[in-house]
Amino acid sequence: MKINKQQEILRYLKTVEKATLKEIYENVSWSYYGGHYTMYMSLILSRMVKNGTVERVKKGTFKFKRNSKHFTTENIPDTYLQLF
Repeated sequence: MKINKQQEILRYLKTVEKATLKEIYENVSWSYYGGHYTMYMSLILSRMVKNGTVERVKKGTFKFKRNSKHFTTENIPDTYLQLF
């Protein structure tokens, strides 16, 4: 099964209390996006905040929303994990 970027981000965020954009970038592969990874990463994280799987702690810092109904990456419907 192919893992998309939202799943990769969620798996990483589940291992830490919170993470900055730089920490997420360093722990998730972005080679496909080339020099435009920051734009895509911001769009992906904004979508994840909107759908309730990630919480924005402060500007540029995120954490996994543990009280979410989507506690694991395995039970999140594909519609919540769409890439662009």
